[in-house]
Amino acid sequence: PMSSQGMGRRKGQNLFLQCRNLLSAGTRWVQNMVLETVDFITGSDPAKSFVPRSAIANVQGSANPVRPDIGYYPTFRLLSILLAELLWWLGMPGLWLLNFVLLVLYVIMMLPAFIPIFVHYLISPSVKKNLTYGPSMRHQLDVYLPHVDAKSKSSNAARPVVIFISGGAWIIGYKTWSFMMGKVMQDNGIIFVSPDYRNFPQARCKDMVQDVNCAIQWVFDHIEDMGGDRNQITLIGQSAGAQLSALALIEAAQREA
Repeated sequence: PMSSQGMGRRKGQNLFLQCRNLLSAGTRWVQNMVLETVDFITGSDPAKSFVPRSAIANVQGSANPVRPDIGYYPTFRLLSILLAELLWWLGMPGLWLLNFVLLVLYVIMMLPAFIPIFVHYLISPSVKKNLTYGPSMRHQLDVYLPHVDAKSKSSNAARPVVIFISGGAWIIGYKTWSFMMGKVMQDNGIIFVSPDYRNFPQARCKDMVQDVNCAIQWVFDHIEDMGGDRNQITLIGQSAGAQLSALALIEAAQREA
């Protein structure tokens, strides 16, 4: 016969599975409601609003992070689906909600330091934003060009390049998080490149590494047109971005071995 301890454990497991199934069903319901609301508001047919196109090298950039070859409706629809799935993985509405509130409070406290540099990011012509390097809506990068001064005007020497892969626990990584570092690099005569990459649950780790590799290749192909030296390119990363950068270098070393 099963002991009382074993029966208690079995009941606990069954309760956990029931709660998880209920949470999954509720999340799917919320997701469907969001998508139906989007369809109703926009009056769009997703089958007609997205025409797949091959990636085209974009070296002009745009202040709008929504890619014109993808469009607003597919972008918002995909983000809604990924948000619902991510909340399910995080255990909606569990501890993540408290952590999110704390994060918002932290950002509010840091705003006095963030705002001036962020305004520079938004309006500076020396920051080339949202250059595309691949087919996904997340395949974009920002390039921070060094400020032109009297000394640099008389010199045509190519500038060193830094590629920075931002962190974010593999779920909230975004290229704009590095705008403060980009400003510092600009002030020191360095071309700074900050690529975006797909996050979980849209992608797994190997897909993120693939994105990093594609962004690096884009830099080698185009950075000379922006005054960079392709022989002086340094790859750095922070947190999850450091892990993805290391894996990208290991893959490159294995290919050359």
